[in-house]
Amino acid sequence: MRPRHILGAAAALVAATTMVGSQALLTETAQAAGSVHAADSARAVDGAKKKSSWSLSSEVNFNGSSLADGCVSYSGKYAAGNSAWSSKNVTMGDGELTMKVEKKKTDGQTYTTGGFGCWDWAQKYGKWEIKAKVPSGQGINSYITLSPSSDDDNALTSIELLAPGTDTAYVSNGYGKGSEQAFSEQDFADKKFHTYTIEWAPKHLLVRLDGDEIFYSDKAYTKARWISMATTTGDELTGSPNKKTKLPASFVITQMKTYKYTGVKPTAGETLSTQTDASAAGATPSPSVSGEAGATPEPSASATPLAAENTSGSSGDSKLTGGVWPWLIGGSVMAVTAIGILSYPGRRKQQPARRS
Repeated sequence: MRPRHILGAAAALVAATTMVGSQALLTETAQAAGSVHAADSARAVDGAKKKSSWSLSSEVNFNGSSLADGCVSYSGKYAAGNSAWSSKNVTMGDGELTMKVEKKKTDGQTYTTGGFGCWDWAQKYGKWEIKAKVPSGQGINSYITLSPSSDDDNALTSIELLAPGTDTAYVSNGYGKGSEQAFSEQDFADKKFHTYTIEWAPKHLLVRLDGDEIFYSDKAYTKARWISMATTTGDELTGSPNKKTKLPASFVITQMKTYKYTGVKPTAGETLSTQTDASAAGATPSPSVSGEAGATPEPSASATPLAAENTSGSSGDSKLTGGVWPWLIGGSVMAVTAIGILSYPGRRKQQPARRS
């Protein structure tokens, strides 16, 4: 049997050790809690300091009977295809702007389509949110385009929406010194309205579909551009309507929001970069100078059909993260898709008469 004084001393030692350990644990817990609180406070301060990159400047809901001031409907022949624009194919009512595609002869073309451009809304950088319903069917191409106010080549940024069966969004990012292209297969021609967003800032061009990123680039044009929307048919990329294409069909817009850039750097995108089409540099068609109303430049003879490029590192599958696939064109992408033809800045000097 051990002496009581030894047992007492041992008990006291254990108690002291436990107390010291508990105090140390409490101290560590308090320090950890303090660190978490400090981190939360720091994030809160950073969040408070972080301002939005975009400030809403206008919102159009198309509740009137005519286009907003500064916007004008297209008219004239689409030289790269077999359609022509008519101001009669751009109508408004019940909060919808409709650009109709129909089999009707106009200016010697088989099909008549609609489109409009807002030349007076040009701005340097910004964000555009377009709520739209895309017509489906072979041979119909619907556009959302940013066009330069100056006569710069490779300065058009555009979303082309083709829905002949496999829904495809072609994205072209012209940044002045060159142009890059990609396409994304998405379910956007499902007879529902979807929101298409273009964010444009210094070294930042991002395209979203219903909030999901489908294209990102750190290359961006640095001068003013204006927005336009239109439909066409008959060019090399789009093809012509077939027996399964139900006409008339309409590209319908219910909302267009325009934001100014505040100077706060946007968050970078996560989509893999697309490959630059070096051959497109300087190859954009020039605007017509004939003075004829609605005249458009002829497509470049050097344009060739699309060629898929595999960058995934594996054979047989060129799909990139986010569903974006690169595509290259030997020649002018603008000649094939005619983005520049329907909204090139030179047309401003010979723009169609405003709707009465």
